[in-house]
Amino acid sequence: RSLFLFADTILVVLYSCGCLATLQKFTPFHFFVHR
Repeated sequence: RSLFLFADTILVVLYSCGCLATLQKFTPFHFFVHR
């Protein structure tokens, strides 16, 4: 069961990274980060 939790965590992290990459592509996201 912990393996499933571990896999879910990895999927969430990858999904979040993908969302952040998409945001950086379509919006000047780094401006908000460096503010």
